[in-house]
Amino acid sequence: MVKLRRLLLRLIIHWSFLRRLLLRLMTGLWGRQPQLQAISAEEVSNGNSRLNI
Repeated sequence: MVKLRRLLLRLIIHWSFLRRLLLRLMTGLWGRQPQLQAISAEEVSNGNSRLNI
């Protein structure tokens, strides 16, 4: 596992396209985006929020 990790880190350092791809993926600029719902302050104060926590 250690050798595989070292190899992957070396590839990331030397291959700029792989580095950019991983950076976009980790920062949320690429891939599946979460669907966010807007909740009004009134709903939160009344306890009528649409979130199921």
